[in-house]
Amino acid sequence: MDLSRVFSILRTQRRISYSGLVDCGVPDSLIENFLETGILTTVDNEEYTVGSVDDLVYYGRELLANKDYKTANEIFICAYSIDRNNFNANYQLFYRNLLKAKEQYIFKHFSVVSDYMKKNGHEADANYYLYLLGNLYDLPNEFKDSFDNIKIDDILLEEKDDESKELNNFRKNVYAKSYFRVNGMLDARFGNVPADEMSFENKVEKEFILKWLFKSRLLHKNSYLLLKQDEFEELKNLLEEEDKHRFLSTTDQYLLKLVNQYLSIKNTDEIPEVKGEGYDTFDAIDNYNYEQALHFLEQHIEDHNIEKDSYLHLMLKKLISLIDNKKSNIQPLIDAVSEMRKKYEVKKSGIVSLSETEKQSLMSKIEELHSGRSAFLLEPMPKEKRDLVQKIASKYNDIAAFSIGQEPERRIVLRYHPFIKEHVDKLDVIKEAKSLYYKGKYEEAAKQYELLLKLGRPRDFTYGMYGLTLLRMHRRNEALDYLKIANILSKESGGNLDYSDLIYEIEHPDDRDNLKPRVEVKAEEFNADNKNVTLDETLLNDLIGLTQEGEISLIDACGKLGFSEEDTNYVKLLYARDCYYLGDMKQGDTYLKQVEKSKVKDKKVKDLYKEILLNKKYYSKRLDAEKDNQLVFIKRK
Repeated sequence: MDLSRVFSILRTQRRISYSGLVDCGVPDSLIENFLETGILTTVDNEEYTVGSVDDLVYYGRELLANKDYKTANEIFICAYSIDRNNFNANYQLFYRNLLKAKEQYIFKHFSVVSDYMKKNGHEADANYYLYLLGNLYDLPNEFKDSFDNIKIDDILLEEKDDESKELNNFRKNVYAKSYFRVNGMLDARFGNVPADEMSFENKVEKEFILKWLFKSRLLHKNSYLLLKQDEFEELKNLLEEEDKHRFLSTTDQYLLKLVNQYLSIKNTDEIPEVKGEGYDTFDAIDNYNYEQALHFLEQHIEDHNIEKDSYLHLMLKKLISLIDNKKSNIQPLIDAVSEMRKKYEVKKSGIVSLSETEKQSLMSKIEELHSGRSAFLLEPMPKEKRDLVQKIASKYNDIAAFSIGQEPERRIVLRYHPFIKEHVDKLDVIKEAKSLYYKGKYEEAAKQYELLLKLGRPRDFTYGMYGLTLLRMHRRNEALDYLKIANILSKESGGNLDYSDLIYEIEHPDDRDNLKPRVEVKAEEFNADNKNVTLDETLLNDLIGLTQEGEISLIDACGKLGFSEEDTNYVKLLYARDCYYLGDMKQGDTYLKQVEKSKVKDKKVKDLYKEILLNKKYYSKRLDAEKDNQLVFIKRK
């Protein structure tokens, strides 16, 4: 029986006679089956044509399962020739051509597949396929702009369950071109599923990933060989050519960066000055601290059982060796200049040392840093003493010291800065810390900010938010250091943080005449006039704190704290009543009208609304000028 010939005739002639089917060896029983399932339909007496294209494709998939690839392929081509916009036929041919790496046919069928997916709520899958194609082949012009604009969120699915979360985790690593992670996850993702039980979509994705891994392995192999042979110019050309097509992973991009640095040092003798330590291999490379980068990388290699002769590892060793050789050639000159500088400093400033009291105070602070404190802001001191403090701090692997401020007020920050093995996503930690802070979970927020203070370079935002968190936890004196550090760092970097008023208030608690009011709701303020207040007191305190400190509007603060629309309406009414008490009729009416327009009005909101509507003209006459007890949100200045 030659079914392949049957569908070839149907593709070219659109019809086949009964005798034609018999000549191809098709038995009557199969002809009847074709007619019953809709694969064939009768045209004239003893002549047949294709019935349903989708049924025809489904039959082709059955033949694939039985390993009759030749007939199945002819069926898919036949179905496509009859209906060129049929999704199922295009999807099958897209996959068949992907297997054979026939680029011109892949994109011919991908257009229909992609359009269909987007129209039927599978835009993330369509973007994912395009992203994978763009990492394998040169894209036709019609797809280039779409590919260039793909962001990580464009390929992620809605996370409804554990399976969708797992799929997204895999896609994130593919998007990041994390070769080792994807390679390690491949078996868990596809390896335990027999081929005949795997869904068609998974077959397509697996083929994509296998081809992508093969391409990555080839690039790694060629890069490694060129490195071993010290062919740096050829390696640079190889990586730059790949980079034109956006094929380079983050690791490959840093390899190219190191190659360019190697060539620059070799050709110019200009060795970059180390800027800082960094918190991982890549950040250390950005800081030109190649020895620290190698340390991080070797730790990562050990933790994940990666081959130690990886090309990035080899590149760092070669670069460090080159720098050491270059330094040794000019070391006598460096030593001479250094010695002259030391003599000049000693002559200029005289011999400076720390007193016993200063040493004891410093050691006490270092001990506190080891016991859980994150940072100390030392008093202003001359440069010579700052150098001595930094020299003492440098003896500890987990203590860092840096200077902030302008002379003569320049001062040292002592900071707990341990080595953290695992990679930490700072953006995720910042989001979590903010969320916990605005929910009033200050102890949990403090832990997140403490983690941020251990990572990377000092940031004004981190010190400031940690200071505010400590303040909420009534650790006022400790908060003071962090707020001062944030102020100075912000000023140095041109930022807009300014905690001057808050610092002044903490240092001078009895002198608040010139400061913005910072309100705390006391228990006695919930008197008979405020008997309707039912919101959680802690949340209400936080809401007042946020609005009075000018960080956020009243309504945005309600959103941050997760208030329902009912509670938000209630807050608006309380605020409106405060306005009426103080004679601000316009502002009070604004909030009252917002509640009027809201469709959500439970009993407590309706009752308070009626009370305020009846009494709004009379509140200002009832305000107790001595105690202001009727006010919830606003304190009279």
